[in-house]
Amino acid sequence: MDITDLPEVNDWLKQFEVPDLYLAEYMLKKIRYISLEEYETWIQKSVVELLEEIEKRDHGKKPVAIFPVTKNTENIFNQDKELKAANDSSGRLGHALKNIERDMGNHIELSPRLESMKANRVKHIIYIDDFTGTGNRFINFWGKVNPSVKSWCSLGWCEIWFLSFAGHKEGIDKIIKKIKPLTADRIRIEYKVNESFIKDNIGLKALCKKYGERLSDNGSVLGFGNQLSPIVFQYGCPNNAPGIIWCKGDAKKKVFKPLFPNRSVSSSLYPLFHGGITITETAEDLWISKNYQLAVNFLDESNLYNGRFELLTILSYLKAGRKPDKIRMIMVMSEKEIDSLFAELSTYGLIDENQKITRFGKDVLIRGSKLKSVTKQDKRDYTNFYPATFLGFQREV
Repeated sequence: MDITDLPEVNDWLKQFEVPDLYLAEYMLKKIRYISLEEYETWIQKSVVELLEEIEKRDHGKKPVAIFPVTKNTENIFNQDKELKAANDSSGRLGHALKNIERDMGNHIELSPRLESMKANRVKHIIYIDDFTGTGNRFINFWGKVNPSVKSWCSLGWCEIWFLSFAGHKEGIDKIIKKIKPLTADRIRIEYKVNESFIKDNIGLKALCKKYGERLSDNGSVLGFGNQLSPIVFQYGCPNNAPGIIWCKGDAKKKVFKPLFPNRSVSSSLYPLFHGGITITETAEDLWISKNYQLAVNFLDESNLYNGRFELLTILSYLKAGRKPDKIRMIMVMSEKEIDSLFAELSTYGLIDENQKITRFGKDVLIRGSKLKSVTKQDKRDYTNFYPATFLGFQREV
C-alpha cells in the first residue's frame, strides 16, 4: 500500500507547491509510525526483561515498584492521606503494567504508596514513559516525587531505572544531568533519536519553516524544543514533531490543515501504522544516495528485491560516503533492528569489519541496477517440441 492511497494524506499533500510536494511526501514516508500493538508489546517485553536482569544481578527477587510517568502526577483521594499517582488499568500504559503486576508475583507493585514501599523495603523503582523529547516531563515528575524516596536513592538504599519507548538524545542527557540518582546504564530506550533526519536535512527543515508560517502557533513550527521529532504514535502525535503535521493553520493567514489536528490521529489514518508504509517502500533514499537506476528499477519492479530493500538502502548510503551513525538516523529504526541489518550485511560479506562497503557490496548494487523482471510468455506461445532423433534412433513420422 502506498501512502498516497489514503485520502487524508492526499488532501494534506495538495497544500504544498511543487517541488515542495515531493519533499513533504518523502518526510511523511520516513516518519516512524508506532502502532498500539507495537507499543504495548514493548511495555510488557521491556519490563519483564529488566526485571529478569535485576533478579539475575541481585541473585534473587527483590521488591520492585513501577510508576508510569504522567503529566498529571497526583490526585487527592483523601486529604488526610498521602498523595498517590493517578493510575488504573483503564489507560493503555496502566493496563499493560497491571498485567505485569499480576503475572510477576507479589514482589512487584504498581504505583505503591510510600508506606507500602517502606514496609516492603523496595530496592528498585522503575519509571516508564512512552516518549522522551526534551526530558522536561520526567524531570518535572521527579520533582514531585516524595523526598523520602529521593533520600533512599541518594543513600544507595534503592536504585531507580527509566524506560522510554522513544527518546531524543538531548532529552536523555538532560535527565541524567538533572536527576543525580539515575545513571546512563539504568536507562533503556527502544528508539533513540540521536538527531532527527528531518532536522539534519536542509531541504526538509526549510520546508517545515516555510509552511510553518501559516500555522496558528509560531512556537510549533519545528516542534516543541525545536526537535522535529520523526516519531508518531497511533494514539497521538507528540508536539515535538514538525508543526505542519499537527498544528492548525492561522485563520488570518493562508489556510493550512494538518494531518493530525491538535495531535489527534483519525481512525482513517490507522493504515499508516499497520500498512508497512515505512522506509521499506521508499525509493527516494536510493535516489538521494545517487543509485538512480536502482531506484528506478525498484519503482518499476519492487518484487525483484524480495523484501531486502533495507539492505540495499544501507549499502547505497555507505557507497555514497555516509557514516554508519548518519545512516542509523536516516533509517529511523531501533538499535536492535539496525544492528541486525548491519550484522546481516557483514555475514553476506557486503561490508567489512569497519562497516565499510566491500567490493562485493558495490558489485551487488551494480547488479541490482541491471535487474529486469522476466515477462512470462503467453501460454499460446508454447508449442510441443518433438526431436527428430532420440538416443541415436530416428523418429518415425
